[in-house]
Amino acid sequence: MAEQLSGLAGKIRSADHSEQFDLAGYDEGRVSELMASAFGGQPLHAPQEMVRFTFLVGGGKLVRARYGREDS
Repeated sequence: MAEQLSGLAGKIRSADHSEQFDLAGYDEGRVSELMASAFGGQPLHAPQEMVRFTFLVGGGKLVRARYGREDS
């Protein structure tokens, strides 16, 4: 399934090590769609070690304008 997905959802599904993903510019609807695409349906493949996905949804004072108020 990871081969069928493109963009960020495909990167999440095919990750084999811990990664950080910046969701700047994503509103609540896009975040919901992304999570459904990345984690819905088929289970993820089993990597050799535990992986952690970190999703940035807000920032400090200098980058706050990149994120919608409702997403933090």
